[in-house]
Amino acid sequence: MLKIRIIVDSGSNFTAEEVEKYDLGWIPLHIVYPDGRIIDDEPHLGQELYDDIATGKLSTSQPTPEKIRTVFEETLSRYDYGVYLPLSSALSGTYMAAKMVVSEMKTDRIKVIDSRQITIGIDVLVMRILEEIEKGVDFCRIEELFNDIRSRQRFYFLLETLEHLKRGGRIGRAKYVVGTMLRVVPLLVIDDDGYINASKKARGVKKVIKMIDEYVSTDNIGPSSHMHVVLGRPKHKDIWPFAHKLQSEYGAKIKLVRPLTAIHVGIWGVGVSYIVE
Repeated sequence: MLKIRIIVDSGSNFTAEEVEKYDLGWIPLHIVYPDGRIIDDEPHLGQELYDDIATGKLSTSQPTPEKIRTVFEETLSRYDYGVYLPLSSALSGTYMAAKMVVSEMKTDRIKVIDSRQITIGIDVLVMRILEEIEKGVDFCRIEELFNDIRSRQRFYFLLETLEHLKRGGRIGRAKYVVGTMLRVVPLLVIDDDGYINASKKARGVKKVIKMIDEYVSTDNIGPSSHMHVVLGRPKHKDIWPFAHKLQSEYGAKIKLVRPLTAIHVGIWGVGVSYIVE
């Protein structure tokens, strides 16, 4: 059987243990400190950076073409093919950088597919594709398979503060001010093009949690849905119980948000992603 390796970057939410278990290729984006110090966002990093992230002073940058090429070449030295699902191209230039690297390598053994997702949204896609790889899916069908899975994917999340989104330019100042003053909490989604958008709004976290719960309950969810929940250090008392409810009812895997995502959305909130069967 031809071997296919999945490659991700630190815009996903895989743990170091998962990267090793599934032998995922890993391309770290950079975490940039105010003093100019730059560190690679490697799989082992996590909540030990939350205090630094909470200051709102950290930023990120995409990986170098050299790093991307190194991971691609290492993949092809051990696998027949590689499939890279980078952070959404709507939020990062990594996708285009990787496409250029593949072009320069003049290889048809690496496929770069825009995940149009972030954090656990990427994890869910990868876990579902790994299922098909185990069944022997042909490399030439991977993109068709991805498009079908992505069309059935859901990702709902809420943030207790929009401060980090505002700093990163992901939400307008007017929306931020109105939301803060009126305590309006948006139900956020990752749309089909990979952008963060507000779907609906409600007064307070509790009401948005209820909305998410209602959406989830109407979908057909099973073992191949690979439901994941992501959170950081939520302040609202209902967030952790909601995460555990999803774990109990649907077998959701609960994860702490990785540093790269947290820098852009903060560490206060909760998100859930899955594939509708």
